[in-house]
Amino acid sequence: MTWWRSGYNYTLEKMRLEALPTSQPRRLHLRKGEEKRILMLDGSINPDPNLKTAPLIVVEHHKKVGDQWVHMVCRNAAKHLGMAAAETPSDCYGCDEKATAYIVGLHTCIDIYGFERDGKKYTGLRRLLAADGGMMPKLAEIAVKHCDGDMAGAVLRVKQNQDGFWTSPDEVEFIEKLPPEQWEAAQDRMRADTNRHPWKPFDFGAWLRQLSNQEMRMVWAGEPIPDVHTDTEFSY
Repeated sequence: MTWWRSGYNYTLEKMRLEALPTSQPRRLHLRKGEEKRILMLDGSINPDPNLKTAPLIVVEHHKKVGDQWVHMVCRNAAKHLGMAAAETPSDCYGCDEKATAYIVGLHTCIDIYGFERDGKKYTGLRRLLAADGGMMPKLAEIAVKHCDGDMAGAVLRVKQNQDGFWTSPDEVEFIEKLPPEQWEAAQDRMRADTNRHPWKPFDFGAWLRQLSNQEMRMVWAGEPIPDVHTDTEFSY
């Protein structure tokens, strides 16, 4: 759930999203110095620690709108990934605005211990792990050394060491590898809400999409984008 839209009715949007069987992916964000234990749900990745590997690699622009950050898929992704010539004309409003293009690997994980709010503990939450260019090779190395190339079931300790706003972890340590039956037992113990937070990888194609340049301009202007629904949400 992302509440960045200028002038959007928070209450109605919150009610609509809570009525859905699943909400749009939330990123795993940590403050500086914070550590978490996560369970990886994605399966095989290319077992080469020198490659930037992930179930899905995207190129993003990040734009702060109010007090929220919006993550948009770059329209010049092929050029940034070396799949198109550098002199290829730009077709991305974000690039034209000189916004940094970040290469990010998307993974599905479970935030094992979760968080506490208003005296209630929320555990076993499915999260989107957005690994940057420094984190992706670390995950690939763990896949090779400890998981035979298959990250599903790996329990990791992650930490965030950067200054600034909440962000994705940049430090990772392998703890153990669990077979699927132990995931189910852990899920039962934590009593995770399997309707809203199923312990399975995200279907990235169900919600990730590329904005048009006009929609990017609207983001830069802080305007709401009509007809953008949770199941095809570009911001996560």
